[in-house]
Amino acid sequence: MEIKKYKLKPVPRIVDVLDEKDNIYLSVVIGNGQIGGNKVTSEGKLLAKGNLSEPAFLGAVSELSEKEIEIETNVLDVNAYTNVCVITTSLLNQENKVLFTKIDHGAAPESGIANFSGKYKIRLLTFLLVMFVCFTADSYSQNKSEELTFQNLETPSSPGFILLDEAPASIERPTTPQGFGISLIGFFKGTGGAMEFAPYWLTSHPLLTAEKMTSNNFPFLYNLSVSVTYVKEDNNNYLTGGFRTRVYQSYGKSQTDKLKTIKNEIGIELSESPEDLDLEKIEQLRKDYVSITEKPVFNIDIAGAVGGGSDSNSFDDLVLSRWAAWLSLNFRPGDRKS
Repeated sequence: MEIKKYKLKPVPRIVDVLDEKDNIYLSVVIGNGQIGGNKVTSEGKLLAKGNLSEPAFLGAVSELSEKEIEIETNVLDVNAYTNVCVITTSLLNQENKVLFTKIDHGAAPESGIANFSGKYKIRLLTFLLVMFVCFTADSYSQNKSEELTFQNLETPSSPGFILLDEAPASIERPTTPQGFGISLIGFFKGTGGAMEFAPYWLTSHPLLTAEKMTSNNFPFLYNLSVSVTYVKEDNNNYLTGGFRTRVYQSYGKSQTDKLKTIKNEIGIELSESPEDLDLEKIEQLRKDYVSITEKPVFNIDIAGAVGGGSDSNSFDDLVLSRWAAWLSLNFRPGDRKS
């Protein structure tokens, strides 16, 4: 199992507070339907560990001020549609007032782990310093944000390719709106090609947890995959398109309980520094988790595809000549327990 490390910038990240009597709490929400764990230390002292989706107490400002706090978050790729990981790190006071929040993205190796490591410093402000920080923060907000690098999406089978007499040699899989636009331009300017994308996952979803994905009975958007093929020859054009998605799914109580147990175990295992992770155990837990998510007690999947051709190089003469539709209903009573 591979681990990709991300050093979060700037170093350190400054958290400004006004009252030395405040207490500091931390929450880390893992989005995009992935699973993760956290380890928080300061000067070698463990402050918090495990699942921090709910705010966890780190200490008083008087104790933490000017000390460096290191937050390590390990995210395991369990999402079949994207390996992009997104975390939202928030530091709050005892009144749930947000003192600092930041969304970070990074792609994990396929079925692997993304490690996010950030250093934070609590800074107690004076009035004059507040004025300075407000000015610099406003100026900084006008700077161009860092570019984010994403890897290919892994999507289900592609109905749009089935209507071709032979499979495409290469497939473009854009994962961002910008990448989609570039792929689309190249798609029609050259001699053709194949493109496959999952519209919902072209952007990240920081608040979409793994629990929300499995508890949603109507995951139409999560599972939607679109595939398109364009073949351009001397005097002929061929175009096919298709989609596939899941319109309904339901997990049994035993499955839900198992998913919760496995997720908690994964979170515990991931709450270590990368060099201390038990990768074999994490990989087995991931396989167990994914095998359950792939086989709900009952699900309904649909797919469709159309294809056509033109005797000229114009789409004005395009004639639809092939079509196909699929409906799949799966019932697995073995996991049906209440």
